Amino acid sequence: MVLSVSTGVSGEHLQRGLVTNGKHVLPITHGPGLATLVLPHDGAPSILDGSQTVGATPGVDAVELPLILDGGEPTETSKLPFLRGKHAAEDHVALGLADDGTMLLARGSVASPSILAAILMRAGCTQAVLLDRGADASATVLRAGTEHPPVARGDETTIYVLAKPMKPRAFRFESK
Repeated sequence: MVLSVSTGVSGEHLQRGLVTNGKHVLPITHGPGLATLVLPHDGAPSILDGSQTVGATPGVDAVELPLILDGGEPTETSKLPFLRGKHAAEDHVALGLADDGTMLLARGSVASPSILAAILMRAGCTQAVLLDRGADASATVLRAGTEHPPVARGDETTIYVLAKPMKPRAFRFESK
């Protein structure tokens, strides 16, 4: 495992959709300002707007999140300030997708998602979601080889990034 990125938890009063391996654990609400991050086990991630639905397809995970960049432009949701009191100053994380399939993360202690949306837009992303399912849990980015490595289990909904296996032609380079 190279990286894990949490998307927080969905609270009792603010439930956001969740699909695991094609099974709808929590229904996708298609609420205003929300989009669905779709992560197929064997393909490229995508962000679906509120008019598109996620089917019950095995091998597909999805999570409903605030849409902060759509069509290369910041959304109204991105302009709203964080209202979590003590959590407003904590790190927030956004995930953006470029048209060529590149996936980028932006993280910072910011007052609103608009700054993260602007950074991802400048980096070439046309769509982005805020990794925040709605209940006072700030997103975390944990990387292998650091003092904060990925964890196998946690309370938050988590995206795991796995390394691709080396191709058969690969060899280990050792300097002499």
